[in-house]
Amino acid sequence: MIDLNELEQLMYEVNSISHQAGEIILEYYNAAYDINIKSDQSPVTSADLAANQFIEQQLQSARRVLLRQHRALVQLFNLLTRQARLL
Repeated sequence: MIDLNELEQLMYEVNSISHQAGEIILEYYNAAYDINIKSDQSPVTSADLAANQFIEQQLQSARRVLLRQHRALVQLFNLLTRQARLL
């Protein structure tokens, strides 16, 4: 079952993580940073890598809540889809 309070807290945490990742990227602004080329030929900077590492670490700590809410949302979606077919 979806816990709306937990989901709201999770959204707040994800929003906070994204803002903090933005701050990490801004630390590299007007500073020297490395640029590498990924296998698909797109660039990736050391700022990108630092922000990505931070995001991954933070989301890993919220993983259990994410999985629990994901399962509940999938169940809700499936239920709504079945009900819509009956209309």
